[in-house]
Amino acid sequence: MTGIFRGRYTPGFEASEFVPCKADAWFIPTDSLATYPYDAKNAWVTWSTFRNPELKWPPAPKDEYGNPVYYVRWRGTVVGPGRYGHMGVAPFQFFVDSVFELRASRKKDCQ
Repeated sequence: MTGIFRGRYTPGFEASEFVPCKADAWFIPTDSLATYPYDAKNAWVTWSTFRNPELKWPPAPKDEYGNPVYYVRWRGTVVGPGRYGHMGVAPFQFFVDSVFELRASRKKDCQ
């Protein structure tokens, strides 16, 4: 599925994930994900070649592992389900091809 998605992105080696806002999430039947021990809505992010140095990474709040948490609005393609990322922690993979918004995450971002 290709489209524009909003949500929270946490970069990091082991804790990296993109969790789309509920209104922008991709959906598949819950029973299809019975073999996935992790959140069924997160995706491992793979960047196209534009990523750096064009993106400006502002200061952002940290998660429990010390990784910054950003709000993003970007375009790309979601693939899955499968096992993607570090040790297969994500059931989806998101290939980013454009970033429209990147800023520090706030509690009410997806409302």
